[in-house]
This record gives sequence, structure tokens and C-alpha cells, in this order.
Amino acid sequence: MVPLSQILDVQPSRAGQQIDIAVRFDGESSAYAFNAESYRVQDTKRPWCLPEFELAGRDYALKINLCAGSIETTRVLRLVSGNTLHDFRLEEFDASDEERWRQRFDARGTDVE
Repeated sequence: MVPLSQILDVQPSRAGQQIDIAVRFDGESSAYAFNAESYRVQDTKRPWCLPEFELAGRDYALKINLCAGSIETTRVLRLVSGNTLHDFRLEEFDASDEERWRQRFDARGTDVE
């Protein structure tokens, strides 16, 4: 079961909607996953950064499930950490990378490196 803090209800529209999924600050190598729980962080120097949501400075595959009525779709994107804040980005998951990601994660999605 997915916690409510990890579910976002958005209105369908052709204009689309941006969704925050991670935050990273200039000068730091780690990013932090972002959801409703991120707002409970009291640190004014690093707001929204929950230690248990830390994403160490490397790339991550993101699986995003979208549902609207009877329509469902799943997308896989790559969160690229890069060396600088300027390099931090989302990009399409290239199918040629699939085998590399499969080898890196076990069946539960746990990093084996």
C-alpha cells in the first residue's frame, strides 16, 4: 500500500502540471526525494531535506504511475545527479540502459552496489 504522502491528485488538463520529486542545493552532492512529508523539515538552511529521503550523488531510475479514470500509464525517467547543480535533471530512460539497471538492483528494487 502506498502512503498518502506519496500520492498526488492532479487535475487532468492539456496544459499539464509540474510535480516536484527531488530537491538539491548548490554545493551539495546529494539530492533528497520530495513528497508531502518533506514539508515537516524545520532546518532553514536545507528545507525539505529529510535524512531518510537522501539520494546519494548518483543517478536513479524513477518509475511514475499515472492514472485518470480507466486510463493508466507508466513512465520510467532517470534522475541525473551530475557533478553540479546545473547538471541535476530528469531525462528519458533510454531502453539501452535497461540491462545495466537490472543488474544493479535485485528483485525488490534494492541497490546491490
